[in-house]
Amino acid sequence: MFRSLSRAIRLCPLLFLAACSSRAMLSPAGVTVRGAPPVSSARDAAGDSTPLAPDAESSGGSPAVADERGRDLERLCDQAEADHPRLRAAQERLRGALARAESADALPDPRLAFREYLAEVETRSGPMRRALGLQQALPAAGSRGARRRAALAAADTARARLEAERLALRADVARAHAELYHLGRTIAFVRADVGLLEALERVLRARFGAGGASHTDLARAQVELGRLADRLEDLEERAGPARAALNAAVGRPVSAPLAWPAELSRVRLDEADERVLEQAVAANPDLTALACELERARALERLASTLRRPKTMLGLEAIQIDASDGTDGADAWVVSLGIDLPVRRGVYRAEERAARAAVGAAAGTLEDRRNTVAARAHAALSRLHDAERKLELYAAALIPKAREALEAAQAAFGTGAADLDAVIEAQRTLLEFHLTGERALADHQILLAELESLVGRTLETTPQRP
Repeated sequence: MFRSLSRAIRLCPLLFLAACSSRAMLSPAGVTVRGAPPVSSARDAAGDSTPLAPDAESSGGSPAVADERGRDLERLCDQAEADHPRLRAAQERLRGALARAESADALPDPRLAFREYLAEVETRSGPMRRALGLQQALPAAGSRGARRRAALAAADTARARLEAERLALRADVARAHAELYHLGRTIAFVRADVGLLEALERVLRARFGAGGASHTDLARAQVELGRLADRLEDLEERAGPARAALNAAVGRPVSAPLAWPAELSRVRLDEADERVLEQAVAANPDLTALACELERARALERLASTLRRPKTMLGLEAIQIDASDGTDGADAWVVSLGIDLPVRRGVYRAEERAARAAVGAAAGTLEDRRNTVAARAHAALSRLHDAERKLELYAAALIPKAREALEAAQAAFGTGAADLDAVIEAQRTLLEFHLTGERALADHQILLAELESLVGRTLETTPQRP
């Protein structure tokens, strides 16, 4: 009797694990952990009724599904662009720069002067009583044009900075969105593993009570279960900060409710590396802004060169003359011309040296940033291709092989041909392969957004089946 019972108990884990393992690691949905909701309706500490991202089996791989996944991110990016504080600040800076450009070449305000003579000043026409004059200062030749060019270059800089902020904001949203997605998928897979280990631990406890399992196997399963449970709690603690990061990237209060992201789009870059690298240098908005700053510095250098040129002052004055004995009292008109003498040569030379230094600094900054952007584009492209390679490798080869290895280890353990360590190691390998594939998918979205921020436009991609 005890021999039959022992054989039946030995077959229990084989039957149980064979029934659930074929889908558990591929599709965590529906696996229930004791005291926790199913993965298909998992919520973090912040609370949310929106399901986690669908699993790989149920998400499909058609271009229409990929487009729907992409629209999830696009909606968040559009919302961020609509009213993000960073963009509002950049827009206000642009408005201010445009307003300053409108008045950059304006003449100084004219001066109105009034004089009242306290004592009569006799002239042939009669005594002078009072005078009213108008004066207009005229800047040095070329200074107004240089000042206007500098202001227009500042406005172009602000416009390029606004575009750079917009692209950087989209990249930040894509990064936070991908990180939250990866966290949700990691929680789902780890929770599924916890569910499997809890079931296995219950079977081993039953076998141990009947004398069909060793205390070593039971303790080993409990240790692995505790390790995964601790990992799951750590992951769930990160859900709140990850949601807050995405809310902040979108421009919403960090406590605003936010659903788990849907499955990310699986796409492949459909542009030649040479074209991407060329446009990263030619069309990068940060480089455009620095080029405009260089033009502004050159305009200010030309403005500094005008300090040596004389400035003039034109004046027109009317003098009231009263009539007296033998005079007709005709008013007098006076035209005046004044010139500011540029005698402070040392001051002017210092200003010119400072302006030349500013041009050199702007040129050096532009060259350095151009090299930095090119290096970042090279690195992002390399990592993007590596992520694409990993996505294909893990989805097509490693994950199916690891699943087969787990099923074989479970079958061997059920018949006594393998120990528990083989099952745990195979299950751990399959889990890590799933998480590596999800990490590659999240990195792919992050790197694609980074490249788009570098080239200043949306890159051409081709949807891929998972």
